[in-house]
Amino acid sequence: PWLDHTGRYEGSAHAIRSILKHEGIRGLYAGLTVDMCLNPFAQLLYYGSYEVSKISFKSAYIRKQKEDDRLPQFSTIEPSVHMVLGAWAETVAALVYCPQDVISSRLQIQGHYPHLPRRYKNGIEAATRIVRREGIRGLYRGLGTHLLTEAPTSAIAWTTYEAINKRLQTRAVRRNTDWDRENPQLAHHGRVIIAGTIAGSFASGITNPMDRCGALLRTQYQLSEGATRRQFAHMPDAFMHLIRTEGVRGLYVGVRQRMMSYSPAFAAGFTIFEFIKHASRRAPS
Repeated sequence: PWLDHTGRYEGSAHAIRSILKHEGIRGLYAGLTVDMCLNPFAQLLYYGSYEVSKISFKSAYIRKQKEDDRLPQFSTIEPSVHMVLGAWAETVAALVYCPQDVISSRLQIQGHYPHLPRRYKNGIEAATRIVRREGIRGLYRGLGTHLLTEAPTSAIAWTTYEAINKRLQTRAVRRNTDWDRENPQLAHHGRVIIAGTIAGSFASGITNPMDRCGALLRTQYQLSEGATRRQFAHMPDAFMHLIRTEGVRGLYVGVRQRMMSYSPAFAAGFTIFEFIKHASRRAPS
């Protein structure tokens, strides 16, 4: 049966207490193994596709701009480029993210509702049974919903990150303090962490309504395990359901938790990304 999410948890503390009570400490880490195994590949696709596409597009555009001086300077369109490439990177990484999300969610949700039978022992069994019952398409249940939720988040995060990081770098060059000159790498990573934290927080907060709608759409499939009956056909249906049942405030339930999760994730991701990028530039060819 489809389960209504309204009022399930009153907050983070209540959620943790409830999970510990009904599932034990293992409940807090359901799906962790799946995430640990698949996430590195997803991250490689995510950051790799962004950087490669950015370099390729910028080179091609500058060559074209030299041939046609009517085209605006690259710096003029740069924010738009970052936004498009941010969404593109999420689309490429969804090849791994979506199966990872489906498998993890099904492992997690079976423990939340005791009246449902526990179908899977681990991620491998979950993936195998999903493919056997639903085909490869079963691993990509909710792909459109995932992209509608995460692609805008990624687009906003990259645009915000690039803008803030560039501004912080410009300010650092203008100030030219002794500390910056003596610790260039530390100063650079500090700016990246600040920009990444702000970008992750801002992007996740703005797109929280889409995340809530996406959760409703994904869950009806996860609970039914391939059944055709569904309560919501698409994102607007889920959106109107939340408005009717919870009001506008319902769209922002969990926004603080989402921001607290995405901020350090983006900060760490951008920091590792910049470290590897600079290290590769210094490496001998």
